[in-house]
Amino acid sequence: ALDGVIVITTADFLPGSVRDQFRDYAFWQPELLTDKNGEVSFSVTYPDNITGWQTYLVGMDKKNRFTKASTFTKSFKPLLATLSAPQFLIEGDSSEFIGKLVNYTNNNFSLVTNFTLEDTTISTGNKELNSNSSMIETLPVLANKNDTITVEYAITTSTGYSDGELRKIPVFRKGIEEAKGNFWTLDKDTSFSFIPDVNAGKIILYAQNNALDILLDEIDYLKKYPY
Repeated sequence: ALDGVIVITTADFLPGSVRDQFRDYAFWQPELLTDKNGEVSFSVTYPDNITGWQTYLVGMDKKNRFTKASTFTKSFKPLLATLSAPQFLIEGDSSEFIGKLVNYTNNNFSLVTNFTLEDTTISTGNKELNSNSSMIETLPVLANKNDTITVEYAITTSTGYSDGELRKIPVFRKGIEEAKGNFWTLDKDTSFSFIPDVNAGKIILYAQNNALDILLDEIDYLKKYPY
């Protein structure tokens, strides 16, 4: 609204929470209306990536005048445990997942680390992490199934503070998965014939009456591309 205010209030990470929602983008479309003072506020939850977020806002009044603004939000934890893993694995692959401890404070910490694979503790250890320092641990993993591997790396300090990350790594079957199709532009009453490949799997047939929908679908495919 004209001379109005949009307030963004950020909250700290919940203590003891394990981060498991990782995305490089987030969208909110609350369709807010300001009060009589031209003010409005709303709550959002950012993904779990510990990084900087550039947030963009757009507002419009009843006369179709609009304004835009941006703000930078930096997520931060003074003591954290992160887990690095491949984006995907192929059945039979072997890999090393990396757990990293980072201490940004001026204090030394005594802590316990845990690698958990499929809800089973695989590795645990006692560590002394000095101030303003970091260290890494590795966990060898064999992709012996074609589904999903769930791995968690977490820490707990002697003071009761805990942190960690959980990641689900897709495991694909050996071989190549390929999608084949035909695209027709139907600008009037039209008939067409289609002979499927005898070796093909699932067949999907659909029609759309708006070119914009097709473009939006393609963008969505790119966002979900697993590789």
